Amino acid sequence: VTFEVQDEKDKVVTKVTTDKDGKATISDLSVGKYKLVEVESLPGYKKLAKPVSFEITKGMTEVLSLKVENEKLDKGSVEITKVDKDSQKVLEGVVFEVQDEQGKVVTEVTTDKEGKAKISDLSVGKYKLVEKAGLPGYKKLTEPVSFEITKGMTTVLSMKVENEQLDKGSVEITKVDKDSQKVLAGVVFEVQDEQGKVVTEVTTDKDGKAKIADLSAGKYKLVEKESLPGYKKLAEPVSFEITKGMTEVLSLKIENEMVDTGNVEITKIDKDNKVSLAGVVFEVQDETGKVVTKVTTDKEGKANVSDLSVGKYKLVEVESLPGYKKLEKPVPFEIKKGMTKSLAFTVENEMVDTGNVEITKIDKDSKAPLEGIVFEVRDSKGKVVTKVKTDKDGKANVSDLSIGKYELVEVETPAGYKPLEKPILFEIEKGRVTALQLTVENELVDTGNVEITKVDKENKDALADAVFEIQDEAGQVVAKITTDKKGHAQVTNLSVGTYKLVEVKAPKGYKQLVDPITFQIEKGMTKSLTLTVENEMLDKGNVEITKVDKDSQKVLAGVVFEVQDEQGKVVTEVTTDKDGKAKVSDLSVGKYKLVEKAGLPGYKKLTEPVSFEIKKGMTKVLSLKVENELLDKGSVEITKVDKESGAVLAGVTFEVQDEKDKVVTKVTTDKDGKATISDLSVGKYKLVEKESLPGYKKLTEPVSFEIKKGMTEVLSLKVENEQLDKGSVEITKVDKESGAILAGVIFEVQDEQGKVVTEVTTDKEGKATISDLSVGKYKLVEKESLPGYKKLTEPVSFEITKGMTEVLSIKVENELLDKGSVEITKVDKESQKALEGVVFEVQDEAGTVVKELTTDKSGKAKVSDLSVGKYKLVEKAGLPGYKKLTEPVSFEITKGMTKVLSLKVENEQLDKGSVEITKMAAESKNILSGAVFEVHDEKGKVVARVTTDKEGKAKVSDLSVGNYTLVEVEAPKGYEKLTNPIPFEITKGMINSVQLEVLNELSHLVPPGPEKPDPEKPEKPDPEKPETTDPEKPGTTDPEKPETTDPEKPGTTDPEKPGTTNPEKPGTTNPEKPGTTDPEKPETTDPEKPEKELPKTGQKMPVEPYMGALLVMMSFGLLVLGRKKQG
Repeated sequence: VTFEVQDEKDKVVTKVTTDKDGKATISDLSVGKYKLVEVESLPGYKKLAKPVSFEITKGMTEVLSLKVENEKLDKGSVEITKVDKDSQKVLEGVVFEVQDEQGKVVTEVTTDKEGKAKISDLSVGKYKLVEKAGLPGYKKLTEPVSFEITKGMTTVLSMKVENEQLDKGSVEITKVDKDSQKVLAGVVFEVQDEQGKVVTEVTTDKDGKAKIADLSAGKYKLVEKESLPGYKKLAEPVSFEITKGMTEVLSLKIENEMVDTGNVEITKIDKDNKVSLAGVVFEVQDETGKVVTKVTTDKEGKANVSDLSVGKYKLVEVESLPGYKKLEKPVPFEIKKGMTKSLAFTVENEMVDTGNVEITKIDKDSKAPLEGIVFEVRDSKGKVVTKVKTDKDGKANVSDLSIGKYELVEVETPAGYKPLEKPILFEIEKGRVTALQLTVENELVDTGNVEITKVDKENKDALADAVFEIQDEAGQVVAKITTDKKGHAQVTNLSVGTYKLVEVKAPKGYKQLVDPITFQIEKGMTKSLTLTVENEMLDKGNVEITKVDKDSQKVLAGVVFEVQDEQGKVVTEVTTDKDGKAKVSDLSVGKYKLVEKAGLPGYKKLTEPVSFEIKKGMTKVLSLKVENELLDKGSVEITKVDKESGAVLAGVTFEVQDEKDKVVTKVTTDKDGKATISDLSVGKYKLVEKESLPGYKKLTEPVSFEIKKGMTEVLSLKVENEQLDKGSVEITKVDKESGAILAGVIFEVQDEQGKVVTEVTTDKEGKATISDLSVGKYKLVEKESLPGYKKLTEPVSFEITKGMTEVLSIKVENELLDKGSVEITKVDKESQKALEGVVFEVQDEAGTVVKELTTDKSGKAKVSDLSVGKYKLVEKAGLPGYKKLTEPVSFEITKGMTKVLSLKVENEQLDKGSVEITKMAAESKNILSGAVFEVHDEKGKVVARVTTDKEGKAKVSDLSVGNYTLVEVEAPKGYEKLTNPIPFEITKGMINSVQLEVLNELSHLVPPGPEKPDPEKPEKPDPEKPETTDPEKPGTTDPEKPETTDPEKPGTTDPEKPGTTNPEKPGTTNPEKPGTTDPEKPETTDPEKPEKELPKTGQKMPVEPYMGALLVMMSFGLLVLGRKKQG
C-alpha cells in the first residue's frame, strides 16, 4: 500500500510503500504536523477516504506507530454474456432483472450488440438473475441464475447465459370465399404430419379462423375434411412448415370456390285441371340461345336438368302434347354460385281451341301422291281462311283453324288430271289432338316425255358424251341419244308403257353403267319424266409415300406405316425402302390415314396421322411426302465418384445451366452416386456443382455437354471429385497460468523443409486462422511474442491430412517473463540536477547483495535480468555535500514486466555546516588559547559559545544553513578584545568547515615616534582625502575606510570588523608589517600617492601621514591604539 506523507501545506514530504509485513518507516521527519495520505490501495480493498494526521514533536525518543486499517471492498461487478445455445451467437436486447435474496429487484439491464450487460457496484450478498424479456424466437429462461458477490472481489464476475430457440410454432387458418373474400365458418380441417398422421382437427369459427398452437418444428399438410354446402371441397392439401425460432403465428389464407353448377326440376301440368303432362319436350338454352340440353317430362310430368353451370338460361318448349297449346314464351331462370338445392318451377299448358287439317292428294288409280295442287279453305260464310299447296308427298297442312265448319275447294288442278267437281266439307272441334285427315283423289289423263340428266355421282357435275339407248319391253331400241355439255338428253312422245335406258358409252374416267334404268310412261303425265343418271368415277387409286428428314430432306428407309380407313381399321402395312419410298396400290375410293407405326431411332415418331383421300376417277398416283424431325430432347445421367477410390458419392448437388447461365434444373446424386436429368432440349449445357460433400473439393470448372438432335441414348457423365488437399488451422494463444487470450503474437507456419508458408498474428480473441494449407506436415514457429512473455522455444508440429472437414485447433500457451530491469536516476532533490558517482547496492529480500552499481554522468545506473522478486536499493556511498540516503528504496520485479522499472532517487544537499576558528597573535602569529566567542544567528540569538583550546582552535558544528556573526566576548589575556563581530555564512552542501583566523593585538601602549618621511616622495596629505585605496586592489587604503577586507577575498580586512577573513582563503593581518597583505595577493600601491599605514587590530595597514606635521607616529601599535580610543 502506497502512502504520501504531506506537511501542513499539503506538500509531499516523502512517499512510502508497505512491505510484506504491512510496515513502512519514515525517518528524519522535522518537528511539525503531517498527514498520511493513501495514494494506492490494494486490489479488493477500499481506499482510505480520510488522511491520518500525526505530529512530530521536539524531543521524541521513540518511533511514532500508526496503525491504519483498510476495509475489504463490499461491492462487486457482474458481466452477463447472452448467447444462442446452438450457434453461440451473441444475443442483443435481452432484459434481465437482478434480484436480491428477498426477490427485490435491485436493477434491470439489457444486453448490448455484443450480447453483454454489466452491473456494477453490487453490494456483497446473494443474487438471482431473472430473464424478464427474452428475444423473439427464443425460449425465455425459466430458472433464475444465482450468483454471489463476496467481500474483496477484484475481478468482474463473468456469467454466460445460453438461450434455446423456440421449437414450437402456431398456425392461424383463415377460410374465405375466393370471390367475395367473405369469411367462412364451420369448415373442418385435419393437420397431418409428414407421415400423414393426423396431429389435430380444427373447425373455423365465426370469423373464418382456426388456430393450431404448439406445433413441433417440422413439415405439415392441412387437409380439408368437411367443406360448406355450396362450396367446392379443397382438392389439394396445403403444405406448411414450422421452423425453429418462429416468433410469429404462421398465417394461412385458404380460399374456397362456391359450387358453380346447379340443378333444375321442371313440372309440366294442365293449366285447368293441374293434371301432370308427360312427354313434353323442352330445350334448355343459354343466354346466346345455344341449346345446352334437351329434356322430356316423365309420367309424373317432371324433367330434371343437372350440373348446369352458373349463368342465365331459358326453358323453351319444343314439343307440346296433342291438344295443348305450345308454350309461346321461354321460361327464364338463373343458376347462381353456391346453390345447394335444385331450382324448381312449374310450367302450365292450356288445351288447344284450334285444330289442324291434313289434306292428302293422290292419283285415283295409282294412289300416288300429287304435288302442287292448290286448295282454298273457306269458313261457313264462304270466306277464304287460308290457301295451301300439296307438297311432294301430296300433303298440305292447315293449322290453327278455329272451332267451326269449313269447306276445301280445289282452285288449281294438276296438269294431266281432271279438276275436282265439288268442295269437301269438314268441322274443327275443341281439344282435338290429332289433325283432321282429308284424302282427295284425282284421275289421270294420257302419253309423256323423258328427259335424261347425266351427272357425277358424288359432285353432281354434268357429264357430256354419255351415249344411251331407249329399249321397250321387248328389247327393241326405240331411240338413241347422247348427253350434251349440260349432261342432258331428251326423248319425247313415248306411249304409255315400260322402257329401259341402257348406257352404251360412259364419259372418260367413269365406270360404265352396268344395269339398265327402267322407267314407265303413265297416264296423266303432264311433264317430262326426268331421269337423273349418276356415274361413279373410277373407285380405285394408288399412293406413293416418300419419308424424309425434315431438316436435311435425306430419305429415311425402314419406317413402318399403317394405312387405316376412316373407321381406324388397318387396310395395309408398308415399310419405306432404301429410297425412303413405300407404295400402296388399289386403294378403294375413300378417306384414309397414314399412321407411323415404327419410326427410326433418333427421330420423333409422327404423332398425328397423315390424312389422304382416294377419289373416284383418279388417274395418277397420289404422292405423299412425310417429314420426320430428329428428336430435340435428350437425357443425361451423372455419376459422381471419388477420383482416387472410385467410390460413388451421394448427396452432391448440381445445377444444370443453359448457355445463358439460366438454371434449367437442380439435381442431387442418390445413394448410387447417380442423378438423371430427362427431357433436356437440344442445346449446350453446363453442369455446375453447387453443394459438394464434406472433405471433398468443390468442382471449380463446370462440366459442359450438349444435347444433339436425334440422340437415342442417355448421355453418361462421370464426374470425379478429389478429396480436399487443403486444410485450415486455428491457433489460440493463451497465458499459461491464467488462460487469458493473447493478441498480437506473430507466428510463422513452416513446411517440413523449414520454408515459411505464411505468417499470422493473433487477433483480439487470441486467435489466428490459416486457411488452404496443402496436405503435409508443418511447424508453427513463434516469431514475435508479446512484451512480458517468454518466446516459444520449440515449434508446434501439426499435420494437414486429405479430406479434412474441420478446422484443426491448436492451443499454444505462453509463460510470462520472470526477469526484469531497473533504471535508477539519482538527482538533487531541489534542482533535479543529475548526480554522478553515487554508489548503490541492490539487495534481495534476504539482504544479499545482488549487484553494486554507480550512477553515470547522467545520474543513471541500470540493472538488467533481475529475477522476479522484491528488492531494496541501498545507497552505499553518497556524494560530498549531500545527505546519505538512510532508508533503502524498495521495488519489485513482477512476472511479465515489459518495461524497465524506473526509480528516481532524490538526495538533499547537507543543510548543516561548521566553523573552525583559529586565534593567533597579530604580530607573532602565536596561537592564543582561552579566547571566548559567541556565534550569533541573523536575529542576534546566541547559537553557540566556544573557547579556543591550547591549539588556539575552537569549532562550532551542526550550524544550520544561514548567515552568522562571530562575536569575541573574552579576549586572551594581554590582548585587545575584538570590537567588531566577524560575519560568515553556512551554505547548503558545504563539505568543509568555514576557516576563520582571528588575529588579536597586544593590549600595551607603545610611545609614538617620529616617522621619517620618504625623501623621494614627499606628500602633503589632503585633509579631505587623506588617502584613497582602490578597494579592488589590496594595499590601497581609503582614509575614510582605512582597509576593507572582502570576506570572499582573503587577505582584506574590514576596518570595522578587524580579524575577519575569507573563510575559503583565510588571511593574516600583521600590525608589525603595515601595507602587507595575503602573500598570494601582493599589495598594490599607487605610486602617485605614497601611502602611510595606520596599524589596526588584525589588519595590515599602510603608514600614511594624515595627522599633519604635528602628529608624529611613534609606532604603528600606539597609533592604532590612539585612534581606537578616539573612536
